[in-house]
Parts: sequence; structure tokens; C-alpha cells
Amino acid sequence: MFGFGMSEVLFILFLALLLLGPKQLPEVARTLGRLVTEARRYFNTLSADMNSSTLADLKKTMNQVTEVTPKPTSTPSSQVDRHKSENQG
Repeated sequence: MFGFGMSEVLFILFLALLLLGPKQLPEVARTLGRLVTEARRYFNTLSADMNSSTLADLKKTMNQVTEVTPKPTSTPSSQVDRHKSENQG
């Protein structure tokens, strides 16, 4: 859990209880929970956007490479057949 052991977590909770008191601690915990949830949602959205834009860029690059690459005018087997017929004559 973020590199904290159980004793560290208990110490932080005890310290928060002393500093905030029993009335404010639940409110602060809810607020922190909401902030963490919003941060996760934001980062998940950001990650999904980055993945989709990267995928779109890759598709665009593949299309560009495909357009630039020359198409073969004949297959290797037709070239062999043509070479054989030229050498027999």
C-alpha cells in the first residue's frame, strides 16, 4: 500500500484523529476519497485518450507507408516463367 506498513498507516490514522478530532475526521476522509476517485477517473480518461490517439497515429502512418510503397507488377513465379521462356528461345 504505497510502501507503507500497517504500523505506519495506524500511526497516520491516530495522528489524524488527534489533529482533526472525531467530528472532522469522517468529513476529511470523505473529501479525500472523492479527490482520489476524481484523480483516478481523470488519469484513466487521460490514459484512454493517449492510447486512442497513439493508435490513430499508428494507423495513419501505416496508411502512409502503404501508399508510398510501390505495388509489385508481377509475382515471383511469373518472373521465373518469363525468364525460362526467354532462355529457351
